[in-house]
Amino acid sequence: MTIYCIKPDIENFMFFTINDLDVYEKMDDFDIEGFGKPLKFSWVAPAAEFIKSDSGSTVLPDISQWNGSDLILSDSAKTTLDHLLKNNGEYYPLAGSCRGYWLYNPIRRLGNDIVDLEKTTSIYFDDGAWDRLEKLVFKPNVGKDIPAVFTLEIDRGVNLYCSEAFKAEVEKCALTGINIL
Repeated sequence: MTIYCIKPDIENFMFFTINDLDVYEKMDDFDIEGFGKPLKFSWVAPAAEFIKSDSGSTVLPDISQWNGSDLILSDSAKTTLDHLLKNNGEYYPLAGSCRGYWLYNPIRRLGNDIVDLEKTTSIYFDDGAWDRLEKLVFKPNVGKDIPAVFTLEIDRGVNLYCSEAFKAEVEKCALTGINIL
């Protein structure tokens, strides 16, 4: 089974952003570190918007990303993908011009048991602190039971990954806004 990394397609679609001030005004206990697991604070829909990407695109996506590891789904993308996503994360509404979009917080983080640690390499800062993965290699026996979307322990949950089933559904339904690499 192949595992893919999800990235926003900001070359062809608008860029998603949340109004930080609105977040902190509405949610006193907001904790950015709380994402990737069930949220322990009360979500109040913050103002969010899509802005022109660096390429100048003004096309709205069906799916985008926020914070590297959360999906942003239009109502139709949420409905289309819900059968794959509902047991692996939480949906939260958005306000402002993104009313009708949902933040999807994936709560499944897979451990290093699916990663070939001998072939995977990282890049480090000059002080020796971990920066990012340079090369990620999965073990050949990764099973079909991986969740549709998930994060990984090895990269501290900063990237979002998906299964073949998720990729196939996005392609079959012609959902736009992300690159699945």
